Amino acid sequence: MLMPALGFLLAGAAILLAAFLTGRDARANLERRESLVAGRTRNGFGLADRGRRSLDIRLRALFAAGARRNWAMRLGPIPLVAAGAAAAGTGWILAFAVLHMPVLASAAAALAAGFLVPRAMLLRQQKRSERAFTEIFPDTLDALTRMVRAGLPTAAAVQAVAHEAPAPVGPVFLSIADQMRIGVPVEDALDAGSALVGLPDFRFFSVAVSLQHEAGGNLPSTLESLADLMRRKRAARRKAKAATGEIRVTAYALAALPFLMIGAMLAVQPDFILPLFADARGRFVLAAAAACILAGFAIMRAMMLGVTKE
Repeated sequence: MLMPALGFLLAGAAILLAAFLTGRDARANLERRESLVAGRTRNGFGLADRGRRSLDIRLRALFAAGARRNWAMRLGPIPLVAAGAAAAGTGWILAFAVLHMPVLASAAAALAAGFLVPRAMLLRQQKRSERAFTEIFPDTLDALTRMVRAGLPTAAAVQAVAHEAPAPVGPVFLSIADQMRIGVPVEDALDAGSALVGLPDFRFFSVAVSLQHEAGGNLPSTLESLADLMRRKRAARRKAKAATGEIRVTAYALAALPFLMIGAMLAVQPDFILPLFADARGRFVLAAAAACILAGFAIMRAMMLGVTKE
């Protein structure tokens, strides 16, 4: 019973690790800002497919199939394949050795785990880059506003921001500046950048600059108001995240506790819990319990999203 115990312990530890990783974003953002102040070279997130090999692009496209946005996905084939292989092996152990599922069902579970884990890694990287973009973009608009007020043309201001702004904002503006450098109009370059990024804040910026070029107007004042609105939205998101902190911790703890307890019981007193795996009724109970855990986790997540939207 060592392998089943190890499988459940790994599952519980993975849930707790996910809870720990959710708190790394603020530290990563702080370290990124410190590196900029210290003058160290930034590696940034970058645009996912710029200068990458075709194998990287195809592998990311495979795991990120159906994703709405993928411009910040930059994981290479080695971590994706390693994570997929580890997830597939764990899924096989849990399905075949722990739950005694048929070979075909166990193979299907292993393949699903091997696909979903790398996909989750890419989606997490994309979401983290989007959050970083939203955090940095108001400061970028302030810099752009000062340049325009100083008399710099919009195209030249965009090019300056492309070289000064930190990632992931800098690479996006660099792509726009490259298009303008080869003769693409500002409106078309901004539309292409807006379609690539897909974030509402950047779409507002693109529309504001395009309207200013077509109809005229006070662009610095518009950008300043837009930056202030973005900061208010950012403050509201942080307040909602703080309000849902207890719900998040409760969700992760409740989801991890059954796996940890079953793994501990299998390691300490396996005869007490062996009927859950040896008997068909026990396996049904395990499947029902897993479904209840997933349903409860989904409900708590819906509660968090509801609070965040409000």
